[in-house]
Amino acid sequence: MSIIYLLILKVILSQVSADIDTGSICGTVTDTRGNPLVGATVMIVGTAYGAMTDPFGLYGIENLAAGKYTVEARMVGMLANTVDGVEVVADCITTQGFSLATYGLSADDIPVLIKI
Repeated sequence: MSIIYLLILKVILSQVSADIDTGSICGTVTDTRGNPLVGATVMIVGTAYGAMTDPFGLYGIENLAAGKYTVEARMVGMLANTVDGVEVVADCITTQGFSLATYGLSADDIPVLIKI
């Protein structure tokens, strides 16, 4: 009976300690003028963790193990912005903002077909 009790206690404590060892990243995604970008995607590179921005350009990614991450923000029509070494500390919120520039096309980038 005492062995079963100890196993159950170990499982409960390991789950509690796993919750304590996590933190989160939050921030704002804007354009180069400081306007919030709605629907931008912010991802932790190499993982399935990510979030989309709300109407105020705010995002939040929770339950990340403590450590350093590469975080990338992107949106259709905008150049992606990647930040290396974003540090997540257990039981804390790390703030990381992004500014995305528009993807500019020049006349040289657009193929032109002429039919004679």
